[in-house]
Amino acid sequence: MNFIKNIPENWKGLSSAKKSAIIVIFVCLFLSAVFFFYSSTRIKYAPLYTNMDINEAAKVVEGLKEISIPYTISDSGTTILIPEDQIYEVRLNLASKGLTVNSNKGFEVFDKSDLGATDFERNINYQRALQEELRRTILHIESIKQARVHLVLPVRSAFIENQHKPQASIVLELKPLHNLDPVQIKGIAELVAGSVENLSAEDVNIIDTTGRVLSDLIKDENNDQIKNFADRRTFEESLETRIQRLLENIYGPNKVATMVTADLDFNQKETSSIVWEDEGVVVSEQTTQRIVTTDNNAGIVGDPITDIANVPESSQTSEISSTKNYEVSQIVEKEILAPGRIKSISVAVAINGDIPIEKEAVIKDIVSAAIGYNAERGDTISVTSTTFNTNDEVEKMIAEMEKQEAAAQKQKQQERLIMYGLIGAAILAVFIITLLAIRKKPQEQVEEFVQTTRDTSPLDEVIPISQIKKESFADEYEKVKDIIDNDPEVAVQIINSWLEEGGKRE
Repeated sequence: MNFIKNIPENWKGLSSAKKSAIIVIFVCLFLSAVFFFYSSTRIKYAPLYTNMDINEAAKVVEGLKEISIPYTISDSGTTILIPEDQIYEVRLNLASKGLTVNSNKGFEVFDKSDLGATDFERNINYQRALQEELRRTILHIESIKQARVHLVLPVRSAFIENQHKPQASIVLELKPLHNLDPVQIKGIAELVAGSVENLSAEDVNIIDTTGRVLSDLIKDENNDQIKNFADRRTFEESLETRIQRLLENIYGPNKVATMVTADLDFNQKETSSIVWEDEGVVVSEQTTQRIVTTDNNAGIVGDPITDIANVPESSQTSEISSTKNYEVSQIVEKEILAPGRIKSISVAVAINGDIPIEKEAVIKDIVSAAIGYNAERGDTISVTSTTFNTNDEVEKMIAEMEKQEAAAQKQKQQERLIMYGLIGAAILAVFIITLLAIRKKPQEQVEEFVQTTRDTSPLDEVIPISQIKKESFADEYEKVKDIIDNDPEVAVQIINSWLEEGGKRE
């Protein structure tokens, strides 16, 4: 208790240098205590998943929100961090809900090179990395939910006869109500074939999770079918683009959705017809005339002539025949129908918001003019007004991730500033203490020593006789001698100050 009561008096008795040193030391101790308390109570975050696809990250964040787990985002949304002591529990919880994330590594497996790795290990790592890179690329196709790629890369041989062709197998999991057309399947095969040396598209086998062999659709015998499908889809997309641009100029962007289905006839047909004219053209004409003359003067042998005067002398007959040759006129018509003829077109148009009935008629007229509407071939146009779902959850998730990442970066920056401030304060405190100790005036040392000797001098206080007997004059003498030997200048100043005080008292 006496110590506590004497604190103000002892503080007043300290020099300014000691007071400054004590204040700086207490400030440093306080700041250190605050920093260590903040560090010990701060939540330590560790990566839950890294190198994620943005869609996978969005699903994981939704799962963390459902179970109320704090998280932060880093690496532009591809890494999610949660409290370090909850990582394994959260992974099991998310796995039970089907929110598993692929943790395979692509070519980043070579970021950390192992000098002791063998050629076999390097080849295996290259194969695994290539498989993962192809899988990530295939997942960018809209209809594919998950994919797995297997590559067979034969070992290179110095002999041509021992060379084997590489092969690839791909398993695709499609999204609900989605399907792949032959053009997309061929694109996947060409992608993998172009990424692996000496691999041809024919050696790429593609199946889906239902067991269907999708690569059968791109065999050689079906090339015409693939081309026809691509031509039909190109024609449909061209009409969709024309209608979309036309209506967006009226209702604004993202207010119109269009879908065109075209029925095209890719069969080639040839038709021939012959038309005969009614009248022909005379090519040649032939006329024949025959004249026969008979003489009646000669009588009949053995017949007596009874009346010669009554018998005519001769008779004559004539015969004329004519022949005409005609060339019959005919017209031969030959018509070849090229493949890709339009059999019918169906158009569906959806408008965001409510539109009156008369507006629907105007839209149908616009679409009819754009597609070349023909009622005889069975074209149909459907116009519907509805409310679009404009909530893009992925974009909101990305914005939230970026916001959290910015907050995390700001927090890290504040922590660094606090650390630098503490270090700077400590350095400044040491500098001030050192400076004060160096620049301490000899007069202050004298006054401090005089004050100390006054406090302990037997002339200024009453000392009991029993205590005087215990103290030895020799000990006091030795102390004074040590002071004079170690610091004679201070001793001289002390003696001068005593003489000055003695003169003042007289």
